[in-house]
Amino acid sequence: MDRQDVPSEDTELAIWKLVERAGDQSGYEAYLAQFPKGKFAAAAKVKIASFRPPTTNEEDAELRRLRRERQKLAAERARLREETARARAELENQRQQIASRTERQSSRVSEGAPRPWKIAEPIPFVRLPVGTELNYGSWAYRVTGGTGYRTIIRTRGNDVKTIFGAVAVLGEGIFSTHPNPAEFDTVQNPRIKLEAGEEQKMDSLWPLREDARTEFGLQEIYDSSEWSGATFDTWKIRSRVLRGEDIRVAGNVFRAVVISTEGSSDRGRKFEQTLWYAPDSGLILKLVRRWDGADVQHTLKGTNPGDVQQYELIHFVFPSGHKMSAN
Repeated sequence: MDRQDVPSEDTELAIWKLVERAGDQSGYEAYLAQFPKGKFAAAAKVKIASFRPPTTNEEDAELRRLRRERQKLAAERARLREETARARAELENQRQQIASRTERQSSRVSEGAPRPWKIAEPIPFVRLPVGTELNYGSWAYRVTGGTGYRTIIRTRGNDVKTIFGAVAVLGEGIFSTHPNPAEFDTVQNPRIKLEAGEEQKMDSLWPLREDARTEFGLQEIYDSSEWSGATFDTWKIRSRVLRGEDIRVAGNVFRAVVISTEGSSDRGRKFEQTLWYAPDSGLILKLVRRWDGADVQHTLKGTNPGDVQQYELIHFVFPSGHKMSAN
């Protein structure tokens, strides 16, 4: 601003006198706007203040109360923001822990490591529906019927056999790796026989419970020129429910009940067996049987001391309309 543009003291005085004569608030505010540091600036501020209504003590107290309330609300909002942030961080941490555990469990099951679970309630027997086809590699069959704890099957070689529950046997060819006469040494057509009382003992394992046990006897019979209809050996079988496990078989993760079975015969033969049974679907998922004891002539191949029989389900087909129960 040029020197000639700066209002002179005379001009300021003349304006001030006009404002004084008018005596209203807008005039004093206009003066302050033009002369914020003028000779009469302080007087103008006093005049402007005089136009504002005075506050009472009650109004001052209310203003102070409102300010305190605002401060409390601001503090409460800050506290809630902090708590929300902490809660979100805790939830995220829990989510990550759960995801990590789930991933480890899934990885263990995927890699074949079983995940145990407790058998809290008795598990009833589930018989496979007619038409179910199962393939264990060397052992394959189709379900054709059954009653009670018995399931009637027809093997790949067109032999009709019976599965007794899921306790100790995979069929009447209980002691053979392959239910085929070509696998036998000098005998043919093996079968087992259970007296009525022994069947009831075997059935008593159902419904399955944690640490449930049963013991029963059976006769091993061969139909051949040497042993026609005669009992070749007599067995004492002891079965026990060990635990529940989640295992991956045939591309699915199943809830399985692990059943341990030990067998000992009058001829000194022995075996130890572990079987995985899927209670939700009735499938026998896996079986491992290890042989020990005496080396007896005329027995089936694969049943000598040191022999191991293994079955694991590799493929199954339920009849149309039947839903598989797997995890």
